[in-house]
Amino acid sequence: REVSSAYAELAVTHRHLERESCIDPLTGALNRMAFERGYGMEAARASYGTVAVLDLDDLKTVNDKYGHQAGDRALQHFAESVRSVLLPSDKLFRWGGDEFLSLLPYAKAAEIRARLAAFLPSIGPLSLDDGASVSVAASFGVADYRDGNDLTSAIETADGRMYAAKRERKRFTAA
Repeated sequence: REVSSAYAELAVTHRHLERESCIDPLTGALNRMAFERGYGMEAARASYGTVAVLDLDDLKTVNDKYGHQAGDRALQHFAESVRSVLLPSDKLFRWGGDEFLSLLPYAKAAEIRARLAAFLPSIGPLSLDDGASVSVAASFGVADYRDGNDLTSAIETADGRMYAAKRERKRFTAA
C-alpha cells in the first residue's frame, strides 16, 4: 500500500512539473515547449482558425534606457493586456524573447487583423517605480490555418507579415 501511495504521489508531482515546464515564468503565457507538446491546443488542432505573431517594438531600447527589470515588466504588461482580450479557447504562447504567438480557433485573419489594429494602440503605458512611463507597442502579422496540419505554414506566413509590418513601421517613423 505504501508503494502504491508513493507512486500516486509521484504521478501527481510529475503532472504538476510537466505543467509548470510549459508555462513561461515571467509572463504566465504558455511557452514554445507547450506548443511543441500540443499543450492546450485541442481546439486549434481540431478546427480552422487564425494565428497571430506579435513582437514588442523597441524592447531593447527599454532595456538599455531603464534596465532589464523594466523590460521584464513591459513583457508582463503586454502579455496581461493581450490575455485580457482573448477567448477561453484562444491560446497565448511566449514564442521567443519579445515575440508572442496566439492561436485563435474559429477566427478569421481579417477579423483578428482589425481587432489587433484597434487593440494594440490602446495598451496603456507602463508606469515604472521612478515615475517614468514606457509605451508598450507591438508589430503583428496574422494568417489563417485550415486545420492542425496547416499550423506551421500559417505561423511562418504570420511571422513574415509581422516582420514586414515592423519594417514598415520603422520606415514610417524614420521618415
